[in-house]
Amino acid sequence: MIKENINISSDKLTKIMRASLDEFAKFNYKNAILENIAKNANISKSLILYHFKTKKTLYLYTYNYFYSYTKSKILDDNVYKINDFFELMEYIFYKKVSLIKEYHNIFDFYLKVYFEKDNSVFEDIQKLIIYNYK
Repeated sequence: MIKENINISSDKLTKIMRASLDEFAKFNYKNAILENIAKNANISKSLILYHFKTKKTLYLYTYNYFYSYTKSKILDDNVYKINDFFELMEYIFYKKVSLIKEYHNIFDFYLKVYFEKDNSVFEDIQKLIIYNYK
């Protein structure tokens, strides 16, 4: 799993992650363009490559970043206090709605990742999905 420690300011990382999410949610891995991510993050492509080295590393990092973020938002302390199944489903539903308000295309991104077939990232994505569901 990707254990890259990205040494970048939190503000720049947030901009890169938001722009990466937008690009990777719109296009599959192969058709996503780093220049678009850089332009939408309002930073240079070379800065992205300096910190992430490759588009693949950025892609995998983006998945891990948003997976961790989603998990922390949905599986908060309150979720474990709910004993009724339907109350739990309702609680999680509203958490997901809140997440979509913040990142409107986050679940589009997850679908793109899940169904990604590009050979250069397929195995890594499968490993991440399996690793994250253990």
